[in-house]
Amino acid sequence: MKLETDPTTRLEPLIARLEAAAWRVARQRYGPVRQRELAQQIMEISRRYNRPEGEPLVLSQGLPGRMARLLFFTMADLPKVAFPLAELERAGRLPRGDKPLRVLDLGAGHGALSLGFLLHRAARGETGPVELHAMDQDAEALETLELLLEELRLDQLLSGEVTLHTRTTSLNRPPNLEAPFHLIMAGGLLNELRPRAEEGLVRATLAALAPGGVLLLLEPALRHTSRRLHRLRDGLLSSGEAVALAPCTHLGPCPMLEGDRDWCHERRSWLPPPMLRQLASVTGLRRRDLRFAYLTLAGPGIPPLPDREQASRVVSAQLGGKGRMELFLCGAVGRQRVVLLKRHLGDATRAFSQLERGHLAWVEGGSLLGNEFRLDQESRVRGEDPTADEEA
Repeated sequence: MKLETDPTTRLEPLIARLEAAAWRVARQRYGPVRQRELAQQIMEISRRYNRPEGEPLVLSQGLPGRMARLLFFTMADLPKVAFPLAELERAGRLPRGDKPLRVLDLGAGHGALSLGFLLHRAARGETGPVELHAMDQDAEALETLELLLEELRLDQLLSGEVTLHTRTTSLNRPPNLEAPFHLIMAGGLLNELRPRAEEGLVRATLAALAPGGVLLLLEPALRHTSRRLHRLRDGLLSSGEAVALAPCTHLGPCPMLEGDRDWCHERRSWLPPPMLRQLASVTGLRRRDLRFAYLTLAGPGIPPLPDREQASRVVSAQLGGKGRMELFLCGAVGRQRVVLLKRHLGDATRAFSQLERGHLAWVEGGSLLGNEFRLDQESRVRGEDPTADEEA
C-alpha cells in the first residue's frame, strides 16, 4: 500500500481534474477519441521509447500519436517530478518566494514536468507568481500546453498567476537562454537528443541558473538513458561545473559505472487517474508504479543537501531469502550489498526491514564478509524517505 506521506497523495484529486481537462483539450483539437486506435499508438510509442541503445527516436506526428502522447504519456509522466521536488522542498532547496519564480522547461512537449510542478505548488497552496518558459521543437505540442493551462485557469486549478512563454527550437544545440532561472527542468531529453548533445546543453542551463537555482533532469528508467545521466553527472562534477544534490549522497564518481550492467533509478507507487487506469489496463502498460531516473544539480559552490555525509541511497528493492534480508545501498564507499540476518533483527536494526528503493539509510556497525556487508546484533540502522510529506 502507498504510504500517506507519499508526495503524490495530495496530487491525486488534482491530477484527476487535470486529466479531465486534457481530454477536453484533445477533443477540441483532434476530434473524437477512438480508444482502439489510441491504445495501438500507446503501445507503439512505448516500443519506440524502449528502443535499443543507439537507435534514433522517431515518433508519429499523426493525430493518434499526438493524442497518445497527451492523454497517456503526459499524464503518466507528470507525477514523477513530485518526488525530486518534494526532496528539494524538505531540504529547504526548492526555489520559492513572493517575486516571480522563473521556471524553464526544456523539451517541454505537452508540459508533463511543468504541469507536475504547478500541481505540486497548488497542492501546497503556494500563490506566488510563476513565469514559465517552455521550449520544444514541436510547436503544436506547445500550443496544446497553452490550451491546457487555459483550461486549468478556468477550472481554478492553478494557485497564483502563471505566465507562459513558449519557444519552438531544437535542443541538439544549446539555445540562447534569457537568464536567470530559479528552476530548470528537462524530462526525457537525453532519450531524444543525439549522443553527447546533452553536455553543451546542460552547461548552458547551469550557466543560466539564478544564485541558489536548481537544474532537474528526469529520464526513463532505461539502462542506457540512466547510465548516460550517470556519465553526465561525473563529467560535470569532475570539472567543478556543478554539485549533485540528489539522488547522490556523495560527490565522488558514480559507482554504477564501475560495471556495464548497473544503473540507478526510482520505482514509486501511485494511484493513476480514471482514464489513465483504463488505458493502462487495455495496453498492459504502467499500472501502479512510476519508474524514472533523475539528477538534481546546482551550480559550483552550492553546498550539498544537509545531513547526508554519512547516508547511503537505497538502490534496490528488498531482496533476500529464508532467514535474511538484503538491499543494495549506494554511498561514499560505493555500491554495497548489505545483509541483515533475521536473527539479528531488533529495535536498533528494525528500520532496515522498512527501507525501500529511493530511501536514505544511515548504518552503523557491521563488517565486510566476502562481497557483502553484514550487519549484526551490535549494528544500528536509521532510514527515511526524503520525499515524504511531513505535513501528511
